[in-house]
Amino acid sequence: MIWRRDVKALGLLDSRGGPFESTGYRRAVVRAVPGTADRSWAAVRSDGVAAAVALVGNTPLAMGMPIEGYAAVRSTHPLSAAEANSFLAQARRGSGSRRLIVRGVDLGTDQVDWSFARRIGTASVIPVDPGSEPGSRYARLARRSLRRAESAGATVRASGDGEAFSTLYRAASASWEMRYPEALIIELGQVGVARFDEVLLGGQMVAGLMTLKAEDHWMCWLAAQSGPGREISASYLAYDRLLTDARAEVPCVNLGASAPGTGGGDFKRRLGAHERPIYEAGYHGLVAKLNDARASRRSRRRRASST
Repeated sequence: MIWRRDVKALGLLDSRGGPFESTGYRRAVVRAVPGTADRSWAAVRSDGVAAAVALVGNTPLAMGMPIEGYAAVRSTHPLSAAEANSFLAQARRGSGSRRLIVRGVDLGTDQVDWSFARRIGTASVIPVDPGSEPGSRYARLARRSLRRAESAGATVRASGDGEAFSTLYRAASASWEMRYPEALIIELGQVGVARFDEVLLGGQMVAGLMTLKAEDHWMCWLAAQSGPGREISASYLAYDRLLTDARAEVPCVNLGASAPGTGGGDFKRRLGAHERPIYEAGYHGLVAKLNDARASRRSRRRRASST
């Protein structure tokens, strides 16, 4: 299967792409992360089928999509596993990268058969229905926590300005192993890619969510909460507002993967989340394969010398 590069088909990433694939998101990452470039690739086949994949990276490595995001092949016609695999192999060469790594979440609505990739985990996804309240799917503990926050006098508002969330996130993530650039958080709000749901108690922000928006679904990417917010389960108010607003926009909201042992998966299931598979596929050029082989040999020699 031969794909011919077609820059115009990159428009599929805005019209059909996910939260990490839009032009706004890609540009924000390039500006916020030094040394990166937009290497997204699009092509068309002789039968007129067009496809595109969002990629950001440098010459050694392009990813779909940083930072800790995911992507998919967006096309004008459903692609088989072999067709998607062929497209991505050519995208690696076309993007000028030695390695290409694509991670995706199978939401059940993609036009791609992910069977060509390996399953690496699960994401918690909440379906939203315009005809019903999100609370009708909540577990008893979630409903009780929501009432607790409301009884404490907490209120919630949605905003496109990430300044307040960034301040709360900075304090909450001070000891976290993984922290995201505040410049990226602010810019994603400014370009209209992100929304922020802020929970206020006594005029102070005590919990917040950062959600990336797209045509096919929303991704609740970052969350932060203060000590007073945890005491009243304030984050439940933010999630409830987010899911309520999402009903008019998208069919589902992705709450992402949860680290083992953190209890995050239980929290998401209380809100009505279902697990969906996360897949990953990698493509390597000759130089990358040679480097991998050298690294493997060095590793074997080190293990042998230590015994």
